[in-house]
Amino acid sequence: MNRLGLAALLLGYAVATPAYQLSGEYWLRPETTFRFDLVDLAGRRQAPSGISWNAGFFEAMRRWNEATVFTFHGRDGEPHDPCRNDGRNGVGFRADDCGFAFGRTTLAITYSQFAWSGTLLETDIVFNGNLDWDIYSGPLRREEEFVRVATHELGHALGLGHEDGGVPTIMTSLVGDLEFPQKDDIAAVSAIYGGSPPPPPAACEDMAEIPLNRVVEGRFEAGDCQRRFLPGPTFDSDDSYLDLYRFRLPMAALVVVEMASESIDPYLELYDLNGETLLAWDDDSGRDRNALLYAYLQPGSYRLVANTAMMYSATGAYRLQVVVNLDGPAAAELLDDWRLQIHTVAVNGAFFTAVLSPYANPLDPDGLYWRLAEIAPGGDPALRGVTFVPGSKMLLFNPVTALGRRYDAVLQRYANPLEPEGWFWKLESAWPRP
Repeated sequence: MNRLGLAALLLGYAVATPAYQLSGEYWLRPETTFRFDLVDLAGRRQAPSGISWNAGFFEAMRRWNEATVFTFHGRDGEPHDPCRNDGRNGVGFRADDCGFAFGRTTLAITYSQFAWSGTLLETDIVFNGNLDWDIYSGPLRREEEFVRVATHELGHALGLGHEDGGVPTIMTSLVGDLEFPQKDDIAAVSAIYGGSPPPPPAACEDMAEIPLNRVVEGRFEAGDCQRRFLPGPTFDSDDSYLDLYRFRLPMAALVVVEMASESIDPYLELYDLNGETLLAWDDDSGRDRNALLYAYLQPGSYRLVANTAMMYSATGAYRLQVVVNLDGPAAAELLDDWRLQIHTVAVNGAFFTAVLSPYANPLDPDGLYWRLAEIAPGGDPALRGVTFVPGSKMLLFNPVTALGRRYDAVLQRYANPLEPEGWFWKLESAWPRP
């Protein structure tokens, strides 16, 4: 038998065609067990984030277990020296590479013991304990991230080699922002052990009904559907969590969808119910980093994808609301003299009343324009129908009462060169309610 050292010198990722690399070694059955009780060189059982190293290694195993036909088993509380050749898989932090100095860029090394036939008999993972480690999601920081490195090393334990051809993969020799096994990695495991990978998480099939005008509290967390499981090659390397919602619109109307969070960067998409046609999307049109999108929709059912703007598995709470005033009192009305009386509008989290006066634009005599004439704190937060879009300074009316009817309308902010200090809007679109 031979002993093969596979260095994980991890650091970046790109995109190309699938081209996984196999080491040539494999387990007779698609499963194996690791023994560990991880303590770093400072004697700590937890990362600075407060998550135990053992929990981090279990998370790395889970990422392969849920994505492939292979199963890693873990027996924590059983410390095992990864430099011992005894037929048992071990994991540990060490100050040296089993008696040798670590390479200058070496984060961790997986050693494999196998028969001449290529059958794996033992794999051991040695982490460079001289480095600063932590456990976190998202872009790399100064500290090395333990779980994604462990996920990479477990790929070697499966029989995967480095893949530096540019395809999104956890098995690149340079670590980056990817945290989960990618499609190329999953295909490689299937090529070794046969069978088909498990289907996407059940959460990818769940689509909760969201009532109109009601704030829904949601949360992204482990076990949620991830973007890479949705159809479309664009998102093969996107590990971000998402939640799927549906809503039904009984009549044609302008619909405004708002997603807000203090802990994650919201991202929204609106589709037809089958998820085949993208109708609208938004990242930062709301207040701060929040998402706000609008669309004039016909009666029917629609799908919302609540997601994060970053392509990693960020967790956190959010609020989601589909705003449309179907039969309640309108929050705005067009008066006989063509002034727009706004009874309630939210601007950057505060509520105001306002009056827009008609403006004859000499540069565009055929357009319909208004300018801000009055604004004051106040208004009823429960009165729906006017939305100020912070990102574009648009005003959305759903609806406004005008000429004896109710209309949905969009007013686009206009930078008036004749009066640069004033606030002006131009009518962009209007739809009469049925």
